[in-house]
Amino acid sequence: MFSWAPCIALGMVTATGGGILRDILASRIPNVLSTQLNATGSLIGGSVTWLLIPHDLGLVVLAGAVCTAVIVWVGHKGWLSMPSLR
Repeated sequence: MFSWAPCIALGMVTATGGGILRDILASRIPNVLSTQLNATGSLIGGSVTWLLIPHDLGLVVLAGAVCTAVIVWVGHKGWLSMPSLR
């Protein structure tokens, strides 16, 4: 049906773009790629979605969305962060 690359790429583009749009609308400097887990959460959520594709579509969408939302929420709370390259 779908290969893994489009599922993960679309998830990352929409989540990262959404985070940037959110920051712009809130008059903040977009920092979605450096300090928040939007891209990481969407990568994992897209992977979960792709792995569950053979199952019920409602379950697939719900599982991917919940997985992404939990990871991003944990990152926004400051309980988890990506390692710094500096």
